[in-house]
Amino acid sequence: ELDGLNPDQQRKLEQIVAALSAEASLASQIDDDAKALADGTLEQGRAAVAEAIDSQACTDCHKFHDEGELGYGPDLTGYGSYEWLYGLIANPAHERFYGDSNDRMPLFAEHPETPSLNLLSPHEMDMLVRWLRGDDRDLALAAERRKLAAAMETATEAQASDSAESDESN
Repeated sequence: ELDGLNPDQQRKLEQIVAALSAEASLASQIDDDAKALADGTLEQGRAAVAEAIDSQACTDCHKFHDEGELGYGPDLTGYGSYEWLYGLIANPAHERFYGDSNDRMPLFAEHPETPSLNLLSPHEMDMLVRWLRGDDRDLALAAERRKLAAAMETATEAQASDSAESDESN
């Protein structure tokens, strides 16, 4: 519940959440993202994000799509997506992320053309990014949902068949 917000503020916040969720392209959110796209929430949310970014001076340090320029903070375009997270972990000193101001995070895959020079292999990077995003969990949940739906469909068909056989014998 969003106590203290009027209905317009709640709706705007929900639109912003939908837009930011879509940036990450999470498997667990695919249905919600598609619904938000279809009903216009995503477009309204992106406009609300742009407005919030502008009014809060976020683009003084960050770039977000066409707003702002690469600055002191990381580019937030695609924030949380597989590509964004992979890039951040691979090379946080890249200009898209922290550039020369990166003073703590190691560069785990600075040499994509020579993986043997990196701290993490491409496979390890892939596993880490998928784990951080919850992609494997989401895929496992989706597989379980498909199994459950198939089992329910089979049970429904069996029940209908039993009912039809019972009607024929009467």
